[in-house]
Amino acid sequence: VKANALIYPSVWAANGDNEGGIGTVLLEAQVVGTPIVSTYHADLPYGLASVPGIYLTTERSVDGLVARLRQALVEQVRVDGRFVRERHDVQKEVVRLEEKYQMLLNRRRNVVVA
Repeated sequence: VKANALIYPSVWAANGDNEGGIGTVLLEAQVVGTPIVSTYHADLPYGLASVPGIYLTTERSVDGLVARLRQALVEQVRVDGRFVRERHDVQKEVVRLEEKYQMLLNRRRNVVVA
Protein backbone atom coordinates (compact mmCIF):
# COMPACT_ATOMS: atom_id res chain seq x y z
CA VAL A 1 0.00 0.00 0.00
CA LYS A 2 1.39 3.39 -0.96
CA ALA A 3 0.73 6.26 1.41
CA ASN A 4 0.42 9.83 0.21
CA ALA A 5 2.54 10.91 3.18
CA LEU A 6 3.71 9.83 6.63
CA ILE A 7 3.02 12.37 9.37
CA TYR A 8 5.45 11.95 12.29
CA PRO A 9 5.37 14.95 14.64
CA SER A 10 7.68 14.60 17.61
CA VAL A 11 8.36 16.96 20.53
CA TRP A 12 10.33 17.29 23.76
CA ALA A 13 8.09 16.32 26.68
CA ALA A 14 7.28 18.92 29.32
CA ASN A 15 9.50 17.01 31.77
CA GLY A 16 12.44 17.14 29.34
CA ASP A 17 12.08 13.54 28.14
CA ASN A 18 13.28 12.99 24.60
CA GLU A 19 13.25 9.62 22.87
CA GLY A 20 16.24 10.60 20.71
CA GLY A 21 17.29 8.65 17.65
CA ILE A 22 15.02 8.16 14.70
CA GLY A 23 12.05 5.86 14.48
CA THR A 24 12.45 2.81 12.27
CA VAL A 25 9.21 3.72 10.52
CA LEU A 26 10.92 6.88 9.21
CA LEU A 27 13.76 4.85 7.71
CA GLU A 28 11.28 2.40 6.18
CA ALA A 29 9.16 5.21 4.73
CA GLN A 30 12.22 6.75 3.06
CA VAL A 31 13.26 3.43 1.53
CA VAL A 32 9.88 2.98 -0.16
CA GLY A 33 9.69 6.63 -1.22
CA THR A 34 6.91 7.87 1.05
CA PRO A 35 6.95 11.64 1.60
CA ILE A 36 7.49 12.49 5.28
CA VAL A 37 6.07 15.38 7.29
CA SER A 38 7.83 15.73 10.64
CA THR A 39 9.43 18.16 13.08
CA TYR A 40 12.89 19.55 13.74
CA HIS A 41 13.23 17.41 16.85
CA ALA A 42 16.20 15.57 18.37
CA ASP A 43 17.94 13.46 15.71
CA LEU A 44 15.14 13.62 13.14
CA PRO A 45 16.76 16.28 10.92
CA TYR A 46 19.96 14.18 10.81
CA GLY A 47 18.26 10.84 10.18
CA LEU A 48 16.03 12.15 7.44
CA ALA A 49 17.58 12.77 4.07
CA SER A 50 17.89 16.37 2.92
CA VAL A 51 16.08 15.56 -0.30
CA PRO A 52 12.79 16.50 -1.90
CA GLY A 53 9.87 14.76 -0.24
CA ILE A 54 11.00 15.48 3.34
CA TYR A 55 8.98 18.29 4.96
CA LEU A 56 10.01 19.52 8.42
CA THR A 57 8.51 22.15 10.69
CA THR A 58 9.04 23.39 14.23
CA GLU A 59 7.82 21.39 17.20
CA ARG A 60 4.25 22.00 18.38
CA SER A 61 3.35 23.96 15.26
CA VAL A 62 0.01 22.63 14.07
CA ASP A 63 -0.09 25.31 11.37
CA GLY A 64 3.40 24.27 10.27
CA LEU A 65 2.37 20.61 10.05
CA VAL A 66 -0.74 21.51 8.07
CA ALA A 67 1.30 23.67 5.68
CA ARG A 68 3.96 20.96 5.19
CA LEU A 69 1.31 18.26 4.69
CA ARG A 70 -0.48 20.42 2.15
CA GLN A 71 2.85 21.00 0.38
CA ALA A 72 3.59 17.26 0.37
CA LEU A 73 0.18 16.43 -1.07
CA VAL A 74 0.37 19.12 -3.75
CA GLU A 75 3.94 18.38 -4.84
CA GLN A 76 3.56 14.58 -4.69
CA VAL A 77 7.35 14.13 -4.60
CA ARG A 78 8.50 10.63 -3.66
CA VAL A 79 11.57 10.39 -1.43
CA ASP A 80 14.74 8.96 -2.96
CA GLY A 81 15.56 6.05 -0.65
CA ARG A 82 19.27 5.90 -1.50
CA PHE A 83 20.16 7.89 1.64
CA VAL A 84 18.81 5.16 3.90
CA ARG A 85 20.06 2.27 1.79
CA GLU A 86 23.59 3.74 1.86
CA ARG A 87 23.68 4.64 5.56
CA HIS A 88 21.54 1.95 7.16
CA ASP A 89 22.33 -1.19 5.19
CA VAL A 90 22.31 -4.13 7.62
CA GLN A 91 25.22 -5.91 5.94
CA LYS A 92 27.40 -2.79 6.12
CA GLU A 93 26.37 -2.02 9.70
CA VAL A 94 27.21 -5.55 10.88
CA VAL A 95 30.72 -5.23 9.42
CA ARG A 96 31.19 -1.80 11.08
CA LEU A 97 30.00 -3.13 14.42
CA GLU A 98 32.30 -6.15 14.23
CA GLU A 99 35.23 -3.85 13.41
CA LYS A 100 34.49 -1.75 16.50
CA TYR A 101 34.31 -4.85 18.71
CA GLN A 102 37.60 -6.08 17.28
CA MET A 103 39.23 -2.70 17.91
CA LEU A 104 38.08 -2.76 21.55
CA LEU A 105 39.34 -6.32 22.00
CA ASN A 106 42.71 -5.37 20.53
CA ARG A 107 42.95 -2.37 22.86
CA ARG A 108 42.22 -4.53 25.85
CA ARG A 109 44.93 -7.02 24.85
CA ASN A 110 47.44 -4.18 24.64
CA VAL A 111 46.72 -2.90 28.14
CA VAL A 112 49.58 -3.60 30.51
CA VAL A 113 48.48 -4.37 34.06
CA ALA A 114 51.10 -3.38 36.65
